[in-house]
Amino acid sequence: MSLINKDVPSIPKQKMEEFMWVISGRNKIGKTTLASQFPKPYFFLFEPGSSTLATYETDILKEAQKRGKHEWEIFRDAVDEFVSNQGYGFKTAVIDPVSTAYDYCEDFVTKREGVNHISDLPFGQGYSLVRDEYSSVIKKLHSGYTIPLAISHTKDKNKEDGLGNTTTVVDLDITGKSGKFLKNYTDIFLLLDFNEEGKRKIFVRPSTSQEAGSRLNFEKKEIDMSFEALKEEFDKAIKKNNDKLGITKKMIKESEKATKQKREEKTFKQLINDIAAKCQELGLSKKDNAKEMKEKYGTPSLGKLTYEQAQDRVEELKGRL
Repeated sequence: MSLINKDVPSIPKQKMEEFMWVISGRNKIGKTTLASQFPKPYFFLFEPGSSTLATYETDILKEAQKRGKHEWEIFRDAVDEFVSNQGYGFKTAVIDPVSTAYDYCEDFVTKREGVNHISDLPFGQGYSLVRDEYSSVIKKLHSGYTIPLAISHTKDKNKEDGLGNTTTVVDLDITGKSGKFLKNYTDIFLLLDFNEEGKRKIFVRPSTSQEAGSRLNFEKKEIDMSFEALKEEFDKAIKKNNDKLGITKKMIKESEKATKQKREEKTFKQLINDIAAKCQELGLSKKDNAKEMKEKYGTPSLGKLTYEQAQDRVEELKGRL
């Protein structure tokens, strides 16, 4: 299996599930309500933000208390199960709120490392361990099967403009290395706030008093507070970017086909396991299997087969059943 993709060109992201999303805003502004309007959302709740909504959810705190496990372990296990089952058919995975998830992650790592505070570990090692633990779980939700969506509270922060001037801006309430990771990893950072007319809006661009932004070039700075309005502007931004880069429908179709094939491809380890399972079904001993592979592929070792040879061996054994 070649490591060089010489057949299908890479194209920019096209679908909402390919982007990492963050919804931020002050308390009671409507963050969870907007998230609930996304396609088939599943909530990983770290606080009772959906108490007035009918949602599918894992209440992390209740499950931790019921099972006698740390809250971060419950979240990590729930994400593993969710991703390994391709989201159980849900289309959006919501972490609510992501800052509280980080707090539990830091507490988990602190206890795991046997220190009183994460800063007790030397040379900033503790915060790096938290970032690594935190980011590994967040990235799992960005699997391509569901829209990864994090909800964050905001706080006022002083920001310098490079000329010595300081202004107060509305920013995420998660800080440090993990906050930096989330900002860098996020593709579309939505801020829910009131505009100059006092109406609640979705802001997609930064201003002198607000932190927002997107790797997509949305035409509007502010969008009506609904998923339908957001999706409409998202589709416009995708089309505008495709037109600018000369991306055709044929190219998109070919890329989607290649992505699907890649997802369906088994890992080398899975192929080796398949060979062992098929040999067992056939009653073929390890010694006889090694002899056959030596004659056909020049090696008796499963681990020394190429990916293509392992695929071929699986198909050959299937044909004997």
